[in-house]
Amino acid sequence: MLFLNDVWVNWFEGEATGYNVCHFHEWKKEDPLELLEQVPVLKVRTALFEQIENQMQDLPENLLKAVRNQCLIRKNNERVKVEYCFIVSDGMSILAVDTAGYRFPLRKSRLIPRQETVIYEMLEGEKEHILAPFFYPKYEMEFSLQNPHPKYMVGLTRDERIKKQLLFMALDNLCMSQDISQLKYWYTEWEPSVYNRWKNAEFKQIWTDFFMSIAKGWSQRHEQITEQMIKGMKGFAEQLSSEKSFR
Repeated sequence: MLFLNDVWVNWFEGEATGYNVCHFHEWKKEDPLELLEQVPVLKVRTALFEQIENQMQDLPENLLKAVRNQCLIRKNNERVKVEYCFIVSDGMSILAVDTAGYRFPLRKSRLIPRQETVIYEMLEGEKEHILAPFFYPKYEMEFSLQNPHPKYMVGLTRDERIKKQLLFMALDNLCMSQDISQLKYWYTEWEPSVYNRWKNAEFKQIWTDFFMSIAKGWSQRHEQITEQMIKGMKGFAEQLSSEKSFR
């Protein structure tokens, strides 16, 4: 078993998709960092790594057995074991994982670049650990407006991704409402020239065109319509306000 000592982590809890587990250059000064005194390091096949990075499914039993109580943290000058906490890599990407006592990757973190370099050097020439019976079940990532596809987040900063997810949640509410008058209103706010084009169209036709128009990229127009759409949605508006306060 390989180990890395004195590892700084920035846990992102409950994040299924890897793009929400921010890399070091996107960490913020208010993020609560944690120091792990000793962490086991495993090299696995890319299929398993991607499943851990982008899913919240139960981890292979052999992986859990291999890392159980191998991670140590220091509390009140005492070394304390963490049941299922480890670093995993396929030789191309790296992720720290803590299940918080569960059997799925509840908390995930990237590492600081210096420690990533050390891990890549440690794992060079290492074979993948056989942590499941020669076969990793194929998984299909499920995407929705609540869990947007990574292609809609390419090139965006951490703040932009958070705002875009708020936009997608507002779009999800709009889609679920099936209110064609509201849909026409917001589409016209986004692109005034479409008002006459969709005057007699059905909801599905308008929705498809609106979504394809607004889903790509991020701009000042995206930010403006997000603020407009979530106005009155208490939880969403508070989250957007919180993001702005951290700038």
